[in-house]
Parts: sequence; structure tokens; C-alpha cells
Amino acid sequence: MARYKVGNSYLSEEEYDDHLSQEWKQKVFWVSALIVGFACYFLTSNMEWPKYIRLGVILIGAFGTGYLLAKFSEIVRIIIFITIASFIVLFVGGIIWENL
Repeated sequence: MARYKVGNSYLSEEEYDDHLSQEWKQKVFWVSALIVGFACYFLTSNMEWPKYIRLGVILIGAFGTGYLLAKFSEIVRIIIFITIASFIVLFVGGIIWENL
């Protein structure tokens, strides 16, 4: 049975997997909330809405999207890894194609 040191405590393999999953969810939440928050801000900047409505739209959109993507973080992780692998295959395939 493997033991992993995290901070001042030792975790079992299952606890360590839960720890990594929680860290991933937090990162997905904050990155998606920031991206959607900035997108909502720029999309609503030209509208003549009161400030409290714009703020509400930005906050609800950002944190709502962050929450949903954190809920589906395993699917997001798989999509990100498939995208990275596809770009690597595309890059290597392009180099091979040019040299044929």
C-alpha cells in the first residue's frame, strides 16, 4: 500500500487521489470563472444596463460556469488531454508529411 506525503500528513492512495481530484476541481473552477467573467464583462460593456444588472450577469455567469465545469471536471480533463494529444499528433504528422 502506497503512502503519499502531503503537507504534514501521509495519505493513502485513495485519499491522495481524492486530494488530486479536489485540486483539479479548484483549478478548473477558478480558471473557467475568470475566463467567463472577463468574457461577460467585455460582452456587456457596450450595453446600457445598470451597473448592478451587469455585475449580476457577470457574477452569475462566471461562478455558474465555474461550478458546472468543476462538477464535470473529469470530462474536462479528458477533453483537455485529448486536445493536447491531437495537437501533438497533428504537429508530428505535419512534420512527417512535409518531409515525404
